Amino acid sequence: MALYNGFSTFNRNKKFKLTDFELVKQDITNHFNMRKGDVPTNHGITLKTYSDYLKRPATVEDMRNMPIEHAKDIYRTQYWNPLQKHNLDVKPAMVAFDTAVNQGPSFAQKIVTETQGDPEAMIRAREERY
Repeated sequence: MALYNGFSTFNRNKKFKLTDFELVKQDITNHFNMRKGDVPTNHGITLKTYSDYLKRPATVEDMRNMPIEHAKDIYRTQYWNPLQKHNLDVKPAMVAFDTAVNQGPSFAQKIVTETQGDPEAMIRAREERY
């Protein structure tokens, strides 16, 4: 089975910076070397999440051309806004947001409630789940 290699491995003549947005975009949506079962993402948004956002099945081409405004709207409406009801300070809000993105919004809501917004306790709850 071939290992997934980023798009940058195919063009060694071009110099890239870590912050090169196009390189990152190409790496994320590179479907030529994806293993069976790998899911394309862009801006950290999965194919399923983007399909739900578009209210239709998203294609790899949709993923490749996803406007940054769509990604921002998804992060705001699906991950950030639902946490605002807790009126968290900055540190617990960032831990909760990162939890929502990486472990799901419902888990983030659960640990915020269970820990009463204590960021250290939230981090421990995340570690236990992994």
